[in-house]
Amino acid sequence: MNKTIIAFIIIALLTFTACGSNVANTNTDEDSKQSETKETTEATVEAEDSFGQEEPETIEDLNEVVNDSKTEYKPGEAWVVDGQWSLTVLGATETDERNEYSDKDPGAVYVIDYIYTNNGYDDDVMDGLFLSMNDTIVDNGGKMGYSYPGDVTQTPKETPIGATCKAQTCIGVDNPGVFKVTVSKYDGNGKKQSATFVIDPDEAIIEADSASFAGNDTDAAVLDTGETWTVDGQWSLTINGAVETEERNSYSDKTPTAVYIVDYSYTNIGYEDDVMDGLFISLGDMVVDSEGAMGYSYPGDTSRSPKETPVGATCDAQACIGVDHAGDFKVTVSKYDGNDKKQSETFLVRVK
Repeated sequence: MNKTIIAFIIIALLTFTACGSNVANTNTDEDSKQSETKETTEATVEAEDSFGQEEPETIEDLNEVVNDSKTEYKPGEAWVVDGQWSLTVLGATETDERNEYSDKDPGAVYVIDYIYTNNGYDDDVMDGLFLSMNDTIVDNGGKMGYSYPGDVTQTPKETPIGATCKAQTCIGVDNPGVFKVTVSKYDGNGKKQSATFVIDPDEAIIEADSASFAGNDTDAAVLDTGETWTVDGQWSLTINGAVETEERNSYSDKTPTAVYIVDYSYTNIGYEDDVMDGLFISLGDMVVDSEGAMGYSYPGDTSRSPKETPVGATCDAQACIGVDHAGDFKVTVSKYDGNDKKQSETFLVRVK
């Protein structure tokens, strides 16, 4: 055979072998890539299934997962921040009243009813959880609403852990109808929490029953009636008890279920202040009734009002308290001492 032809055949055979090898290697690489992709996908799915929490097994578990990602709420739906608070809007009512001293001319004025419970929120500055609903309001036409100086019977209060506050706020809008209120607050861990409430003022107000409240735990660390709270070098305070009265103030817009006259006394051991002429301690700012709802100072008749008391003197005083649920209640007293250090104590007040 011609040497040229033989050489050509050898080159052709070598080329075919090399191509076959490359094809085989290419197929092997593709198979390897597909295998790796499959393993990665399975690992990702497995990781996603196990991330954060177990896959919900019941309707209750599913509702919890949904609630965690929920950002808009309707009246009656609770916004819950675990270990911090829960907030429920009960509804809104339109009022025809207008404040003659306000420079605003709203198309509609609404009073919003809501309740919130302190489930563990603690703050170094405030004496409890305080939630308002008049910061970010968007009306039915997409315009910003605003706080309006209208009459409300229940103002929000600094609410201690385990207690519930039933409150109202008054807002004004240019465009009547369904509106939204966004509430934003930093929790006790410094993380910002936000929720939006969609409120239809034409819907009926939801009633908040006693089941909404956290209850008054008498086993908590408190001072009992007759026990004395002493702040070294500053003051001592003793609450002696409470007596119910049937009298009601006809000029008050509050409708308490029970009204109590609380007897207490305090002694100025060494407290001095650059502004006041002595120690002054009042009750009524932080009252929690027998069902865990916030009470309030009530304009009733007392025979002994608290006074600025100089060092070495004692003041016997009374306070008038209104509550929505009758029975023994708690009073928390907070005051800065003469060294600008905040002092607080809670008393269990027994009704005689």
